[in-house]
Amino acid sequence: MKHLRKLLSNIMMGVMLLGLFCFTGCSFFKSTNESQGFSPIRLEKLEDTVDTVVEEYFMEKYGVEATVTYKNVAGNVFLGPDPSSVQYYNVTVNIADGDIDNEYNVEVHGRETEGTDELYVKCESYYGQIIKRRMEEWLNDYVMQTVFTDYLIDFTGATQRFPAECKIELTAEEIISITSNSESATVASSIYFILTLPKSEYEKSKDISNELEKLAFYLEENDYTITVKLYVYDDDDYKQIKAGSNSHFELIESIELIAYKG
Repeated sequence: MKHLRKLLSNIMMGVMLLGLFCFTGCSFFKSTNESQGFSPIRLEKLEDTVDTVVEEYFMEKYGVEATVTYKNVAGNVFLGPDPSSVQYYNVTVNIADGDIDNEYNVEVHGRETEGTDELYVKCESYYGQIIKRRMEEWLNDYVMQTVFTDYLIDFTGATQRFPAECKIELTAEEIISITSNSESATVASSIYFILTLPKSEYEKSKDISNELEKLAFYLEENDYTITVKLYVYDDDDYKQIKAGSNSHFELIESIELIAYKG
């Protein structure tokens, strides 16, 4: 009976994933927009439109103001462009997040539409920041059910560029489901968290391995792949880390709390 329930669950998951890909119009980790291979000269003729294309993209998709701080045709080398590589604009944008200005990478490619050359955003890394916040909130729901009250959560798997056609409505569970079912080992292992505790919090637990038992059960039931690494620091060091210090502090403990591979 248990195996039957799991089989039905897997079938339903497959149906959900198929629907997810159809309705989001996104292969999630691989762009469906194939570059038309514009030459550097052809791209450079459109240089004046780069800022507008990028800024309008971010405002329309995310409602944020993006300022282009750098742009250059990627693929150029000292002796000229590499004919085997795809030429595109490698762009850096600055997006303000409260009082903090963050930089993100954008690929801007060329395409011909009804006989007219134009630029479009192919992929960008800001989407990874959207995922980061969502994933950290998701894990926090589980950590809040433990004995810990003072901790830091960092989702470290959002460092790559994502296809521009990916929708922002994906939930954390949908993201985990997609990555766990990916044929790419790199993508499948990309859901990686670091949970940081001060020593005083760590000592509250009588059995640290069971603190996230509900999460472990959820992952096993759904054959999901994620990693949660636990870092423990001296209380004074932790306070400095929490305050934003970039100094190096000595770890007291480093434990792979969750390492479930579906």
